[in-house]
Amino acid sequence: MISGELDARTPPENAENLAQGLSNYGHIRIENSLHDDDLWLSNREIAPILKAFFNGAPPKSQRLVASVPDYATGITGEIWREAKWPILAVLGVAIAFMALAIGGWRYRRARLARSKSAR
Repeated sequence: MISGELDARTPPENAENLAQGLSNYGHIRIENSLHDDDLWLSNREIAPILKAFFNGAPPKSQRLVASVPDYATGITGEIWREAKWPILAVLGVAIAFMALAIGGWRYRRARLARSKSAR
């Protein structure tokens, strides 16, 4: 397993929980790393470790350190990056419902005005 310690989507604890079901387990935790390319490209030691593993070396557990990404001065940067599309989708749905409600209100108001003028 490889996990970034700043990963809000799949935190290192997920890998630790999965380890209980594995007989041969190693976990590389990368400090200051997030989820996507940041995880794989954050430290030069990752590629040789993976190459050794795929060539038959036993998995091992170790901690690596990556430099802090520019946009992750706090966990809020990662949370926004991971959650912005669902947040924007909910916001879009809310705006659509508001537009429908305003349209319905205007329609009822116009209909009421027509019925009063017809009397």
